[in-house]
Order: sequence, then structure tokens, then C-alpha cells
Amino acid sequence: MKSVIFVLAVVLIAYAAADRTFRVRRLPFVLSGFFLYGIEFILLGVIAGPEVLGWLDSQALDSLWSPFSLALAWAGMLFGLQFRLQNLRKLTAINHRIAVVQSVVVFAVAVILLLPLKNLTGDTFLTFRESMAAIFALAAIAAVSAPTVVASVARRYKAHGSATRLLYYVTAFDPAVGIILFGATLSFFRVEGMSEGALLPGAGWLLATIGIGVLLGFLYHVFMVIKLTENERLAMAVAMIVLAAGAASLLDVSPLFLSFVIGVVLANFTDRQDKIFRLLAVAERPLFGFMLIVAAARWKVLDPACLIVGLWFVMLRLVSKVVGIKAALATTRLGIGRAGWFGLATIGQGGMAIAMVLDFARRYPGPAADLLTGSVLVAFIINGALAPYMVRGFLKEEGEMA
Repeated sequence: MKSVIFVLAVVLIAYAAADRTFRVRRLPFVLSGFFLYGIEFILLGVIAGPEVLGWLDSQALDSLWSPFSLALAWAGMLFGLQFRLQNLRKLTAINHRIAVVQSVVVFAVAVILLLPLKNLTGDTFLTFRESMAAIFALAAIAAVSAPTVVASVARRYKAHGSATRLLYYVTAFDPAVGIILFGATLSFFRVEGMSEGALLPGAGWLLATIGIGVLLGFLYHVFMVIKLTENERLAMAVAMIVLAAGAASLLDVSPLFLSFVIGVVLANFTDRQDKIFRLLAVAERPLFGFMLIVAAARWKVLDPACLIVGLWFVMLRLVSKVVGIKAALATTRLGIGRAGWFGLATIGQGGMAIAMVLDFARRYPGPAADLLTGSVLVAFIINGALAPYMVRGFLKEEGEMA
């Protein structure tokens, strides 16, 4: 009962504090990234977790997986609703090409640099295929950026110009590529197929997940055609989330990826996608805070393996982001003077990285999930400190700061 009460209190704290946390103004530049990243929620999760007070113990955290599937479905659908083809066509094809190419290259480079993880001994990875699942999932997370820091730094320094817009677009778009790669990873490395895992069943599960997402998206579209009041529309949106999370749990697929597909379908086949998006977006910041608290509570802070892998993850992201941007810019004739700075400016991570690592932990509970959760949080905090400086350095090199 104590754990349940604390979880409810955590949700209330997340709702009460999120808006204030993510709207902090006039902070010293050195602190802006930390507050923008919601570090307070990580501290709260660590304190409440098994490593300190134990209010959120292992049993309580395990009991959260079912309701947490709803949070993942919410996040996936909210993100998918932003990908309306009619709006994407307003941008030149070069923008899309740079975002996609750099994400794919980052994923490929990260996989190569993460391969030494398969040699970890002990009970971290029970099988070779489990280690490969963790490597590919972590590489997909490495491909994900976030536009939050870019927007904050650009606003603070009144930056404007083509480089600023391109940086914002790349960091806003590449999470979509990361989610697709992550969904493919969970399809090809299913728990029941860890020993054999043939390519054909993996492709089948990936196509099945996409197909179910498209089917549910069209089903929701039919209901959205009906004229509804604001309260009825909210109830319908909640029903969508519950059904998507239930379908994902029943089929043992990623609720994040499945709901992302549903959101993309809704965004392109209904004229009321903006109203749905606004309804779901109200809970975006509290949802992010809740995810950070849960992830931090699962973090084994004193485990040296998490620190080592986390630091390695930071370094390989720096390398892979620079390589990815340089490869992407090589396919264009854009006049970006410092491609290296551009790559470093994309290292910021956001809520999608946390959602992905928790989705992995939901599917593969155990030491592997603990290692990934701790490693991503270590990288998340370090990137929170570095990202604002990298973005400012890039914008300064491009001469777009006021």
C-alpha cells in the first residue's frame, strides 16, 4: 500500500512540478541544460528507489509495468501525430535526407562501437542474442536527439538563420528514425525467439506490428469523423491509448512503436489530428517527469558497469553524431562551414530516449535492462551539461547568434 500511495504522489508531483521545471527562465547558462532536462526528477527517483529510501522497491517497480505501458503508448502516439505528410512536404527534400542519413549512420556506427559489450561476462547477458538485442536497442537510442536544448539556446541568444532551422529540424525528426530502428530491434529479438531468432519471423513481427498500427489508426479515424464534444474527444483519446497499450501487451510488441504508427496514420487521415494532439500534449511534461522518476528508481547508482558503459555511450555518441552529420552533408551542397560542430550540436537527448530504454526494460527485465537503464541515465545527465555548449558553439561558428 505504501508503494501505491507513493506512486500516486509521484504522479501528482510530476503534474505539479513539470510546468515550472521546464519553464525555468533567466538561469545561468551552466544550469539551463540541467533544469531543461528535468534533473530534479532523476534525483527524486534515485532517492525514492531501492538504492536509498526504498519507497519504490523492486516489487513496486515491477507492478508499474502495466500502467507504464499506457505512458509509452501515450508518448508514441503523441510523437506520431506530429508527422503529417502535408506539413513535411513544405520542407525541402534535403532536410529529410540529412535527418535520415545521419540517423542511420549514427545507428550503424554505434552498433560497431557497442559490439564489445557482447563480451561482458557474468549474468549481465544470459545469451549471445540477448547481448545483441541490448546492443541494437542502445544504438537506436544513440540515434535519437531532441530539439529542446536547440530551441532554448536559440531563444536565449536570439539565433536565426538556415543553420539554426536545419539543426532544429534534424534534432526534431531523427527520433522518428530511432523509434523505427528500435521497433525493428524488438521485433527481431523477441524473448521467445532469443535462441533461434530467424530473420523471417522477425520481419513478420515487424510487418505485423506496423499492420496492426495502421489498422487501429484507421479504426480511430472512423470514430474521429463523428462530431464529438471536448470531453467525448478526450475520452476517445484515452480509449485509443488503452486499446493500443492492451494490443501491444497481448502481442508482446513495443507499445511505443505501435502507438507511433497509429499516430502517423491519424495525422495523415483525419483533419482533427491537431485537436487530438493538443489533448495528449497537455500531459507531455508530467509524463516525461514520471518516466524520469521510474527510470532513476531502477538505476543501480553504485554499479560501476553502468558508469563505464554510460561514459562509453557518451563518447561513441559524440563520434557517431559527427560521422553521421558529415556523411549526411556529403550528400548535399549546403554551406555548413563546421560539420563537426553541427554533429556535436545534436548530442542532446530527450524524453524519447528515456521512453525507449524503459520499453526495453519492460520487454527484457533483468541485468541487461539494469545496465542499459543506468548507462542511458549517465549519458543523459552528461549530455544535459554538454549539449547547450555544443549548440551555442555551432550557432556561433555559423554566425547566427544575435
